Formats: sequence, structure tokens, C-alpha cells
Amino acid sequence: MPVIAATAFSFPEHYYPQEVLATAVKKFCIAMNLDFDLDTIDRFFTNVNVKGRYFTHSLDSFFDPPTPGVTAERSIDLALDNFEKTVRSLFCSTGIEPEEIALIASSTLTISVPSLEARLMNRIPFSRYIKRLPMFGYGCMGGAAGIARVTEYLE
Repeated sequence: MPVIAATAFSFPEHYYPQEVLATAVKKFCIAMNLDFDLDTIDRFFTNVNVKGRYFTHSLDSFFDPPTPGVTAERSIDLALDNFEKTVRSLFCSTGIEPEEIALIASSTLTISVPSLEARLMNRIPFSRYIKRLPMFGYGCMGGAAGIARVTEYLE
């Protein structure tokens, strides 16, 4: 029976409380002359019962964004940095060496070509026989779906 030997996590660099994000969205609506009930924005950000959110990009970059290509490239680089940090943390906590890993799975909201785990293989010396399982589009269920797919693979 497959077991989870260890877990690790890392978050993007920028954290913003919901109040700050609500204010930013309201400023954006005003700046863009959007006819939107600003009180609705406050209610939404309050009612989701989330204290804050992490972002790969600073909030300031949303008001003067670079081109979509630059944004996508930077997002992938920052996601890969977080992925590498998390995987290296797992190696440290378990004593497992990269060459011992038989399968690496990743779950992301959007597709990346090459996939994040393929890019990670250029940074960490995994076995050349490692299997990759990139998953995308699961949204909030990505973690649960990922564990289910890996369990099926290991059984």
C-alpha cells in the first residue's frame, strides 16, 4: 500500500491581506471607469473567509503589467523556484536522494511547456529513468486529484 513519507510546502514571495486586495480591485475598477458596485467587492473579499493570498508577482505589477509573454515566463520561473525549494526540502527531511525517485508528479492551474517537473529535471539530478506525471486544470482539487493519480500508479 502506498504511503506518504513526508510533505513540504513553500509559498510565493508576496502575501497580501484580503483588505489590501479588495482596495486594489476597487482602485482598478475606478481607474478603468468600470460601473461596478464597490461595496460588492468588499463583501466578496470578506465573505470568502480567506485572510489573504500569495502571489508570484507584486501587487504593483498588476497596475503596470509587462507583456503576457514576459508575465508567463516570469510566473513559470517563480513557480519552478518554489517547486525546487519544496523538493529539496523533502530530500533533506527524508534522506532520500534524487536518483532514488521513480516518479515525479506536479499539479498546476495552467499548462507549461515544457512542464514544471521536466524543467525541474534540469536543476536536480534525478534518475534518467524517472517517470513524469504532469497534471493541470484541476484547480482547487489538484492536490487531492494528484494524490489519487499517484496512488493508482503505485498500486
